[in-house]
Amino acid sequence: MRRKIVLFGLAAAVALAADERKPALSDFAWLSGCWQGVSRANQIDECWTTTAPDAMLGVFRMVGKEKTTLREFILLEDLPEGIVMTVRHVRPSMADPQGQATSFKLVRHNNGEAVFENIPHQKPGRIIYRSEPDGSLLARIENLDGEKVVSGVDFPMKRAPAHSQ
Repeated sequence: MRRKIVLFGLAAAVALAADERKPALSDFAWLSGCWQGVSRANQIDECWTTTAPDAMLGVFRMVGKEKTTLREFILLEDLPEGIVMTVRHVRPSMADPQGQATSFKLVRHNNGEAVFENIPHQKPGRIIYRSEPDGSLLARIENLDGEKVVSGVDFPMKRAPAHSQ
């Protein structure tokens, strides 16, 4: 009887460990491709490469009043400390072409949702990507005061139509 209890306990521990496996970049395949939408009267475009073993690349652009108002390069990479998203703002002005880069660590991941945080950064302190049931994508940034959300902006997007050459 005792042997059965030990075996059951080992099987339960293995099952829990399997459920808590470390996320891999292949878990983000749903993000690949190009997306378009409108947020706060601005046209938004975001494109992601397909997954590779250690990195995905993304590009974001916001256009308002026929002028690009925001550009970002995004690196999603699998590092020893976990999956990290690094976002680099590229200013439209050549006076500051480099912009700032900020890294956000993956803190939660489940079926089609990923939450990245950098609490000390605060604005934004959290980035969320969610694959919606209708096939659309919701990206959200949240500004924080400590761990409390003080404001947020949603970026709803649908798959971009294929471009003809």
